This record gives sequence, structure tokens and C-alpha cells, in this order.
Amino acid sequence: MASNRGKRSARPLVRDLVMAALGGVVMLAALVAMVSCASSPKSVPLAEASRALSDTESRALRADGNGAEIARAAVERFVALFQDFDATTIGERAREVYADDAYFNDGFVEVRGIEDIASYLVRSAEAAGEVAIEVHDVAHSGAEIYVRWDMRFTNRKGSKQVTAPGVSHLRVDPDGQVVFHRDYWDSSGALAEFVPLMSSILRSVRSRL
Repeated sequence: MASNRGKRSARPLVRDLVMAALGGVVMLAALVAMVSCASSPKSVPLAEASRALSDTESRALRADGNGAEIARAAVERFVALFQDFDATTIGERAREVYADDAYFNDGFVEVRGIEDIASYLVRSAEAAGEVAIEVHDVAHSGAEIYVRWDMRFTNRKGSKQVTAPGVSHLRVDPDGQVVFHRDYWDSSGALAEFVPLMSSILRSVRSRL
């Protein structure tokens, strides 16, 4: 009897895990549709990020001392870029923020070079509903800059809003252009809120773990 009860109690968990897997496929399809033909990484993401850190180390401006003002202005341009997420202007404004060979990773895509970055941001702005970013603070550690923010997504119908906290790790060069940009945030969790049934499935699975 105990064995049978164990089997019965395991069935809902298995069912929810299967549904979560199917929901993940739906979520992935939604992401692909959102970013259209965004460039996909051609190598292991962690390896590419590590390579980008190494490549930009000698060029990165220290965000203290004499470089503090340049770093401050660079962060202001970076924040303004994402606070005005307008498809008609974001591509051109991105070219004022990023260096020609900048590394970019927002948790969805990983690309190198200003043209790919600008194109991706334009496609994202075209596909997205309303996007608003609130910056809470900025921290400096030598050449490293960390921007902590909340990003609010509203779907095109205006019926659903999700807030996702995150941090951007930046490096800028002596000209004040961003050479390295990597975001750390719960992108999958935020996207799940827009996929029917996905958030309830995830809650059900988590409650059983």
C-alpha cells in the first residue's frame, strides 16, 4: 500500500515536470519570435564572456580617480539608452554608447560588435510592449561598473506587467564607450509571466521540491 501511495503521489510531480518542459518549449518559441533573427552565440557563452573580459582588460578605464567623470558620463548615456526604449531611435543612440567591437550579453543573446548590438536592440524594441527601467544605484570597483535596476515589462495590450530586478556589469574605454556589457537577471522568470500557464506550472513544481 505504501508503495502504491508513493507511486500515486509521484504522478502529479511527473506530470508537472512534463508540463514545465513543454512550457519551456513554448517559452523558447516566444523568445525566438520576440527577437526574430537575433544573432546566436557561436561558442560556449561562459567561454565567450571570459574571453571578452580578457580582451577588454587592458582597455578598460578605471572608474575612479581621473577616470571618474568619464565613467559617470558613460553610465548616464547607458541608462538613457535603455530608459527610452524606442525602436526608431535606439539603434543610432546605441552607436553613441557602445564601442565598435563591444561585447554584449543581456541574458537572451550574446553578440560582439556595434552593428549586431544596434540591430538586436532595434528588433527587441519593435517586438516589445512598453519597457521601463528604474536605476537604483551604481557601484564602481576599479575598472568595473555595476548598475542595479528594475525593468518593468508591459504587454502590448497593457493588461500584464512584470518587474524584474537585475544588474549590468560594464566596462568603458578612455573615450567613454562601453566595451563590455553583461546583464545578470531572471530573464526566464520574467518571460514566463507572459506565457500562459507557465508561471502556475513553475509554482506547482517548486512547491513539490
